[in-house]
Amino acid sequence: MTCKQAFTGTILVIATTRESGYQASCILTFIGIPTDIIVSGSVSLTGGAYKLGIGQDYVFDVELTNPFDSVGAEFSDFDCRVYGVGSVVLGYLERISGVEKWYDTSNKTVTLDSLKDNFISASYADGKLTVTTKKSVESYYGRMQKGDGGRTTFYWDKFRSYADDCYFKVRIEERTSGISKELEIRFDDTIVTGVNVNQTEMQF
Repeated sequence: MTCKQAFTGTILVIATTRESGYQASCILTFIGIPTDIIVSGSVSLTGGAYKLGIGQDYVFDVELTNPFDSVGAEFSDFDCRVYGVGSVVLGYLERISGVEKWYDTSNKTVTLDSLKDNFISASYADGKLTVTTKKSVESYYGRMQKGDGGRTTFYWDKFRSYADDCYFKVRIEERTSGISKELEIRFDDTIVTGVNVNQTEMQF
């Protein structure tokens, strides 16, 4: 059975056997089940990913659609989550008067997903998906302490390197229908996210 266009009300379908005339029936109602989620914003896909600057809110429009362009109002229960993909190497670092000293025995590999809340968040409200990039992965450390009158800085669980390809996924799902869309997010620290003038008044 194929639905060719949206309709209101109900349709009664009756099936009758050619032999003996047995019948069965069902009632069809069009409720506008969505078949896809369209996400759009000021940032375009590049190589299958959204490349975002750090320290910025990015807002995307979220729209449900189907072949009839008629989605039912009951499909409006959205959930969004962030996942980290890949792993990073953390270690212990001492920075003495600008000179770095790593302790190789402290190295450990952890998943980016276990640290994701430090770098990115996502939320949905009123047809808008907001992705917030907090700080770069490379700037991460678990704990920091200064010593020697500020001459030495000690870092525990400091980012040291990427163990493999790392990026984030933002998954948005309409829970009533179960359809979802995933956005691949990659940080790009070359993207300008603001401007600062260190002098608010100049004289000539």
